[in-house]
Amino acid sequence: MADRRPDGDGNRAKRQKIDMDPQANPYLAHMYEDSPNNGYGNGYANGYGSSSRPNGSQNGSSLSGFKRHASTMAEAHAAEDGPNNPFSGTPLSPRYFGILKTRRGLPVHAQRDEFLQMYQKTQILVFVGETGSGKTTQIPQFVLFDDLPHFQNKM
Repeated sequence: MADRRPDGDGNRAKRQKIDMDPQANPYLAHMYEDSPNNGYGNGYANGYGSSSRPNGSQNGSSLSGFKRHASTMAEAHAAEDGPNNPFSGTPLSPRYFGILKTRRGLPVHAQRDEFLQMYQKTQILVFVGETGSGKTTQIPQFVLFDDLPHFQNKM
């Protein structure tokens, strides 16, 4: 059956997959050390740009002392409290600290240590909680501080 829209085949090329250099894609730039988008100034480095040490840890990063899959709430708090972003090394802003205070006020935050202990012992966890408790926003951040994917050159 023919395409009966007024644009006919004119937009077919637009609908087809467009080839793009992955190094130019800011979502993939972290995979290429020499990428123009892989710098700390633009926020795409994900903490392991060209200034990473060979083992993946950052110079002066507060996460460099973390043991993967063995972190604690106290360690995460120390890293979150700054003064620099533990993933990029850039200074933390007053807005960040305002958001951090709100995050720590969410109900899920009170169970962070309990979550980490369960997460480190099992592969499957099921969460049930009220809307607005922080399940979908905070749990991934708890995992980020425990799994340390950037030390494994992963997002």
